[in-house]
Amino acid sequence: MNIYDFKKEQKMYYTMKTDPHYIEIPAMKFIMIKGTGNPNTEDGEYQKAIEMLYALSYAIRMSYKTGYAIPGYYPYVVPPLESLWTMQNKEDRFAVSKKDKLSWIAMLHQPDFVDEDVVAWACEYVYKKKKIDASDKVSFQEFYEGRCIQMLHKGSYDEEPASFLRMEAMLQKDGYTPTLLFDEYHHHEIYIKDNRDPDHRKWKTVLRQCIAE
Repeated sequence: MNIYDFKKEQKMYYTMKTDPHYIEIPAMKFIMIKGTGNPNTEDGEYQKAIEMLYALSYAIRMSYKTGYAIPGYYPYVVPPLESLWTMQNKEDRFAVSKKDKLSWIAMLHQPDFVDEDVVAWACEYVYKKKKIDASDKVSFQEFYEGRCIQMLHKGSYDEEPASFLRMEAMLQKDGYTPTLLFDEYHHHEIYIKDNRDPDHRKWKTVLRQCIAE
């Protein structure tokens, strides 16, 4: 059985390039949960959002075993977690000590066959099986970024400002300026390497910013 792996089939979007580069990002489907606050808070809002997103995504992934037939379904690997981030005060966007002032959208990319009906079914399924009530928190949206700059950041999240400064130096040199996502969020992160590894040097995160042309 062929299993579709987004990181392999769409590897240009999950870059391993550690230098900033430009890329065109097409519209993609996501399930999303919006919130605020420190993402590192144990059992906090962000951690609960991640739990909900994965519960829904794995319900959809394994739906063929439940008797729920999704038109066009094919087996696939659940893609890595992604999030949009900004500081509530935009001037503090690189202030790593103010995580409680963060606004975020946690999100997971979905295959093309997923639609609102599929997400509604997944919400009902995870509530029935796990008593996880995501129906009033999750949204299903098509997200279009277009022209972007991105790079792979290796290391802890607190070290990301140095990578963003490299990206913004390239944008300034080329006459571009970054633009906000959904008119609010400063940047996009994709978590390639599991951050539960205690060695921060092994963490890998794709950093992305949209460009105003």
